[in-house]
Amino acid sequence: MDKYDDEEQFNHNNMRDSPIMIGKEYKAISLRRNQLKEIPKDVCDTVEYLDVSDNLIGNVDVSRFSGIDVLDLGYNLLKHFDSITNPTITELYLMANDISVIPPSIKDLHKLKKFDIANNRLKEIENLKDLPESIEELFIGANGLKWFEVDLRSKTKLKLVDLQYNKLTEFDCDLLPDSVETLLLNNNTGLKVVKNIRKFKMLDLSDTQVETRYEK
Repeated sequence: MDKYDDEEQFNHNNMRDSPIMIGKEYKAISLRRNQLKEIPKDVCDTVEYLDVSDNLIGNVDVSRFSGIDVLDLGYNLLKHFDSITNPTITELYLMANDISVIPPSIKDLHKLKKFDIANNRLKEIENLKDLPESIEELFIGANGLKWFEVDLRSKTKLKLVDLQYNKLTEFDCDLLPDSVETLLLNNNTGLKVVKNIRKFKMLDLSDTQVETRYEK
């Protein structure tokens, strides 16, 4: 929210006993830790930055937010997010929910740059291949993933891939575009094989069983 002036912001965090009265149109709204079960109806349709993390939201409809840029739904009760198709979103935070599937609708997020879906229950991730070419940072750590076979080579702006704290036993760096600078594979304690290792600015293999480092 730093880019917004004070008069453009509305903050009502950890005030669950106090009614939320927004009252006017704000560009940035933060409603963290209020035990909300849904996004309040008086959140203006023109909001650009919306943080409703750490609540009790199980279903979400954000279709009315025509110009939303950043959406934080982390630490809620979401089991799916196929209804989130806003083409204006550049940052989407869904960490620490109960999501098991990456839906085909991910392709509709045409401007997405940062996608954080760490600490969920992902079982099906094949649709990550449909992430837009704008994607720069991908966080999918702590999901119990036993394999990663998604070809991301077409995502030529991708700079960071976070796969830490999963259950991978091997990983092939050739699945990633040359643009990737940071690859986090740490704390995959069963990881023994990393194929086609190349020189990254940051490669974290701590707390794995990988002993040999190779460079192309």
